[in-house]
Amino acid sequence: MAEKFRPSRRAERVWTRLTQWYGKRFTEQYGEDATQDWCSAVDDATNDAVRLALSECRNKHTSWPPTLPEFEQLLQRSSKPSAAVGPSAVDRLTEYVLANKPLTIAQIRMPWKFIGELYDAPDVSGKMTAKHGGRITGVIVPADGNAQGYRLMLEDTAIVQPFERPTPQPARTPVSELVSGDWGRMPGVAA
Repeated sequence: MAEKFRPSRRAERVWTRLTQWYGKRFTEQYGEDATQDWCSAVDDATNDAVRLALSECRNKHTSWPPTLPEFEQLLQRSSKPSAAVGPSAVDRLTEYVLANKPLTIAQIRMPWKFIGELYDAPDVSGKMTAKHGGRITGVIVPADGNAQGYRLMLEDTAIVQPFERPTPQPARTPVSELVSGDWGRMPGVAA
């Protein structure tokens, strides 16, 4: 006789959480006990992916529970590595302003307003949604009495990664030497 399926503790906790959130809507659709398919989806995912998927589930599926394929998509999307590498735009702008602009103590303590833009991006189901994505593009540091305020855009900083040192460039021959030099020999090249 085959053994009865027993879900993992983590899968049971996820099932209990979904049952608490959606009540009868969830149990009528999937039953009182965790199914093997749902448990496999949860068990195959990382803890972070499950946590993020539950958060997305709570935000995106407010009235009705997700289907198994929708929940699997949430898990897959949550397990993808973030495209962000290194400091965020907010960190880079903050570091740049603190290092390059004269600020009063009050300006440092004041709330700064970060400027952003929205763009079309895919939602959880993969469907393109208008203004679904966003990115930080600048910062406004308010004025304080006699100290001026600043509006600084990310592209104005000319920094790609604030903690990277620029790679030294080889010395270049000035154009004047190339034009007025000996045409038979290039400057910097041994004969």
